[in-house]
Amino acid sequence: MRSGGSRRGGKAAGILTADEKLARRYLELGALFVAVGADVGILARGADALAGKFKAG
Repeated sequence: MRSGGSRRGGKAAGILTADEKLARRYLELGALFVAVGADVGILARGADALAGKFKAG
């Protein structure tokens, strides 16, 4: 990642990754935006958790 290039241009440098170690590395490198999950994955996990509450109970 180049230092300062996107900041000078008024843009937030960032990345989307599901890999926690990689996300943390990008933060260390100065990324201003690090997304660590996709909407569909978060929605699916929430739906599974909700369904599990009713199956168990």
